[in-house]
Formats: sequence, structure tokens, C-alpha cells
Amino acid sequence: MNDDVPLRKTSLSLELTNDLLEKLKIFEETLYFTKKGLTQKSVATKLGTNSHYLSILINENKGVNFTRYMAELRINHITNLLNTDRKYLLYTIEALAEECGIAARQNFSALFYEINGIRPKDYIKKEKKN
Repeated sequence: MNDDVPLRKTSLSLELTNDLLEKLKIFEETLYFTKKGLTQKSVATKLGTNSHYLSILINENKGVNFTRYMAELRINHITNLLNTDRKYLLYTIEALAEECGIAARQNFSALFYEINGIRPKDYIKKEKKN
């Protein structure tokens, strides 16, 4: 047995996995994840699969569950915008949440802190100084 090939513990075929990973890449590149109100079911439908397959795919290839995957995509996206375009430093927390597809300000702030280790307000203050 070849030790370089990881054991596949999934019911998804290699072909299906590769197809869905390609679609997921497009999902990320087109910033579709910034749409508000996305659910695992709606994303699965968009990718032409079902929730169960999407869940397996994300767990095995991203190492997180769907909810965490979406949170990280959104917070990393807004963090990148804050780092690369100074106009976002002038946005309210509500507007930043809206920009990345998170409906509630509190949810956005909590996720931002959880992922970046700093509150959005403090992050913005620090970036404005730079």
C-alpha cells in the first residue's frame, strides 16, 4: 500500500470530490458566500449536490463544519478588505457585517474576535494608526 495516499474515509467518489471541490473554489472566488441568509442546503443546491455530501466534503477537505467554514470565509474576506482598502476602515460594524454576509452585528463581532483574536472596533483603530 502506498503511504503517500491518505486513506479515504468517505462515501464520496474521487470524481465527485474533485467536481465539488472545483465548484467550491468558484463559490469562494466569486464571493458568493457574502450573500446573506445562505444555508447548507442552499449552498448545496447552488453547487448541484445535497447537504450531506457538502457536509462530508467540507469536513474532510477544509477540516471544519459548514457553519465554521462560512464564518471563516466571511471574516477572512472582511479582514482582507480592511487590510487592502482603507475605505472599509470608515465603515460601521453593521456595514462591515453586511458586506461579508453576516446578518447580525453581534454575531459579526463575536466571530471576528473568535477568528482574529481582536474586536473589530479595536482592529479598525489599530489599522487607522498604520
